[in-house]
Amino acid sequence: MQVKPFKQVKIGEGEIINTVKPLWARLALKARVSWYQDVRFG
Repeated sequence: MQVKPFKQVKIGEGEIINTVKPLWARLALKARVSWYQDVRFG
């Protein structure tokens, strides 16, 4: 995983966290729902 682009672009850590957090929340929710459906219907 390359971290260099993040260092080159001058962005505050808060902005990165605010950008990444919703993505992680969406992925976690999606995975949780699909896992729940697999257990329930599979």
